[in-house]
Formats: sequence, C-alpha cells, structure tokens
Amino acid sequence: MYLPFSICIDGIDAFIRSIFKKKHEEQQHGSLNGGSHGSSLGNYDFTILIPSYNASKHLSKTLENLEEYKDKVLIVDDASKDDTSKIALERGYRVLKNRMNGKKVGAIAKGLEEIDSTYTVLIDSDTCIAQGKIEELIGLMEIEKLDGCAVKVMPSTRNGLLENLQRIEYAKAMSLGRGSMGGTGKPLVPCISGAFGIFRTDVLKKITQEQLHNGSFWEGEDFERTLRIIERGGRVSCCNEIKVVTDIPITLKDFTKQRITWQCGYLRCHWSFKKMLLRRDKLGLSFIFNYIFNIIGHPFKLFSIVPLLMISRIEILPIFYGVYVVLEIILAKISLTEEEWKQSKKYIPLIPLYGLYQLFVPTTIGYLKIIVTVDERKKFRLAKCPKCKRLTPYKMWKKDSETHKWVPLKLDTIKCRRCGTSNPH
Repeated sequence: MYLPFSICIDGIDAFIRSIFKKKHEEQQHGSLNGGSHGSSLGNYDFTILIPSYNASKHLSKTLENLEEYKDKVLIVDDASKDDTSKIALERGYRVLKNRMNGKKVGAIAKGLEEIDSTYTVLIDSDTCIAQGKIEELIGLMEIEKLDGCAVKVMPSTRNGLLENLQRIEYAKAMSLGRGSMGGTGKPLVPCISGAFGIFRTDVLKKITQEQLHNGSFWEGEDFERTLRIIERGGRVSCCNEIKVVTDIPITLKDFTKQRITWQCGYLRCHWSFKKMLLRRDKLGLSFIFNYIFNIIGHPFKLFSIVPLLMISRIEILPIFYGVYVVLEIILAKISLTEEEWKQSKKYIPLIPLYGLYQLFVPTTIGYLKIIVTVDERKKFRLAKCPKCKRLTPYKMWKKDSETHKWVPLKLDTIKCRRCGTSNPH
C-alpha cells in the first residue's frame, strides 16, 4: 500500500537528514566559537524591520523584547485598523504607515525604502528572541559569507494538546528539515521563516522588488523569497543555536486556516520554481522528494487509507500504528532538546493522528484551493503611480458578489495600493 511505503520512505529521508544535520552542527559550532565574535559582540550595521497589520494584541511583547535594539527598529503599519501605530509610538519606536494594505511583501518594500544598513532583520510582530544575540548571527553570516540566515523558530506556548503537537512538529522541521540543508560548504536552506530571518539588505531589496513585479505570491512569501535568493546563486544557511519564539494557533479552526495557507504557498512555490528539480545538489533532491511523495503522491496517500482499513485485519492496524509511533519517537529524540523531550514525550503517541488530520483536512483543502482558484496574477498588475511615483501592484479584478466570479475593474475604480491614487499609467 502507498501510505505504509511513504512512511518508510519518510523514515529513510529523516535518517539521511539527521546525518547531514550532525555534520552541519559540527561545522557551525566551529564557526560560532572560532570567529572573532566568539569572545565579543561586534558593532554590526543592521536594521530590524517589523511589518505589522492589526498587531495590537502582541506587538507590545515583541517591542519589549527588542528594547536593547530600540534605535535600530523600524515598524511598518500596513494600514492597520487597530492601535498598532499608537502602541509603537508610545514606546518611542519609529513607525512608517501604509495608506492602503500592501500585504506583507508591500510592507517590507516600504520599510526597505528607508533602510540603508548592511543587514536587515525581518521579524514578525508576534515573535521574540529567546536565545542568542543578533550580533552573533551577523558574525556567523560574515564568516560564512551568507546572503540570508534562518534561526530556530519554536512556539511561544505549550499549554494545550494542539500547542504541544505543534511544538514537536516545529522541532523536527528546524532540526532535520533546515538543519540538514545548511553547512559551510554549500548551504541551501530552502526557507527562511517569515517569523524571523536576517538578510544582506542589498540582496533583500532586489528580491523584494522581484516579488512585487511577480505580484502573485502573497501566500508562502518567505519560501519564495528564499528560493529567489538561491536561484540568484546566494548562500542561505541556518543557525539553530539562535532561537526565537512565535505565537501559534491555539484553536483547531485557526490551526486549519493557517495550514491551508501554508499548503497553498508550498504548492505555488514548488510549481513556480520547478526548475529546481534539475539541480544536482541537496535542494534538487529535496524538490524531487517533495514532488514524488508530497505533491504527486498526496492523492495516492488519501486513496490508500480506505483499502488499508478494508484489507488489513484488525490486529494488524495496532502494529502499523505502533511502528509509526516508534519512528516518531526516534525523530523526536533526534530533534528535541532534553528539556523539550521531557515536556513533550507523552504527546508523541498522538503524532500519527495529528499527521492524518493534516493529510485529510488542511493539506487536501489547500491542494483543491490551488486547483480551483483564479491565478493571482490575474488580480494584480504592476504599474507606476502618478502621485507617489512608485511601482506598485494595482488591483485589477474583483469578485462579483452575485456570480462569485472574478471580473475586471474599470479604469476609474483602479487605485494605487499604497497611496490610493486612481488611474495608474
């Protein structure tokens, strides 16, 4: 059956990744301790950019965490409808405001117009640094000559069942997923999380303009950004010794919505960057694996469940489930710290059910959504605004409330997403 076969392949993949991960950690440990920044933090030139939209609930916590970097922080209020700007201004932080919501890429682009530092740190408004210093990360980037670097991103809470299951999932993704793709030789980490990442500013500006010109990837923008850097020959690695914590969904409804969005971005980026399949390196192999077992193989996983239940004898199912749990225990042991292991080990027997829910619900819905939705490029056009003189995506289509179909907007109703001016040229 396809599903058991796929699980075996996942186990082999995880084993291979663990080998690469260990090698990467040994190399990076030498870089962190052997560099000039090992004994003292350098005076590096960087700016912290926080794109924010309706972030009043959690922004205060993030700003408090970044207090020591106050003079280096720039917040972009992406046309929020709450007190996002007020909270930042009351604390004495610098704030830029978008008159119209430009999505995350648009907010980043606006912020970059005001940044001329060597490095830019992108951080979400619900993310805090839990371990390490930004200066240590920049020191590592200079030693390894990186264009971008990811860190270990973990959930900020662990109160309920869903939160603890996500914590285990995050740990595996950080340790095996990203950790195995780094290294001092040819680092090719495919995704620097949108929650926290650091980039060379000149590279980030070029990539952000490409994203604006593309005008289609509002889902999975962090995945797209990283792949574009690699596509241009950039070096992207990760450092799991620097850790940040970010807010995660605590209800099943919010969790499902988030994972549907992630799945759409995952599929769109894999399709747009399908030429990565031709690469003769770890990233090329990763894309081949994802296409065979996660994209093309998804329908086969779904359809193999029913025959598995019908054909297998009832006493076989606990054995199959037990093997799955043992595999998850091994992966968790590799991925989690000792403290995380003690706190999370009792939830590991539920990981197979957690995985099946994601397979059947958010992954499948995201899969179907990609198939039936209108291509995002039909909704936007890049043009120069006559007032603010900037290239900006103009909304060209709207959804008819009666027919629920996308229809083109008239010229006099087309407005700049940044300043609201009509009639682009």
